[in-house]
Amino acid sequence: MCETQLGKRFSAAETIPEANLEDLREFGRLASLELMTTSESELLIAGIIPLEPTTAKEAARIRTYATLLGPRADSTAKGEQCSTYLR
Repeated sequence: MCETQLGKRFSAAETIPEANLEDLREFGRLASLELMTTSESELLIAGIIPLEPTTAKEAARIRTYATLLGPRADSTAKGEQCSTYLR
């Protein structure tokens, strides 16, 4: 998974504002959420949901994700991050 274009960007802890369809398909062919390690999961989450939103639009998008994912989040650090955005 880390050999894909998106995997390389996630591994570099890059926030990815957009991706082309071919890169998403390449990543999707190899990615399995059920088989992800904790570190892979954290890299993916950090790439999709930055800890420090830089614009109002980005903050609104993150709040939407938190609203949708919050009920499913457990008490781990990832769940606590989602709760932070809802305040």
